Amino acid sequence: MNESIKLPASLTGNPRLDRWIKFEDDRTVRVASGKVEIGQGIVTALAQIAAEELDMPLQRVSLLSGSTEYGPDEQYTSSSLSVMVSGASIRLVLCRSAGLADRTGSIAAELLAG
Repeated sequence: MNESIKLPASLTGNPRLDRWIKFEDDRTVRVASGKVEIGQGIVTALAQIAAEELDMPLQRVSLLSGSTEYGPDEQYTSSSLSVMVSGASIRLVLCRSAGLADRTGSIAAELLAG
């Protein structure tokens, strides 16, 4: 049976990894989301998801929220569904980034280890 995996809409519309993640010179990671905080705790939740996926302390993760100039355009923010959709996208992006780092031995792997 050939079932295709359906990506979250946020990732389908923003497939470039560099719109989602940036490894900074100070050994922190900037994760971007097009979602904004409207009282549902999304900024904290997405940063926690990223820290967990990267296996690094939350203090080394910064979340850029709602900037479509430097991050993905995820359309509108609404309730806790935004955490589910954007969180799933961030998890997949970080898994893919970690896979690239493992294969290429890139600077990203060194930053994560530091």
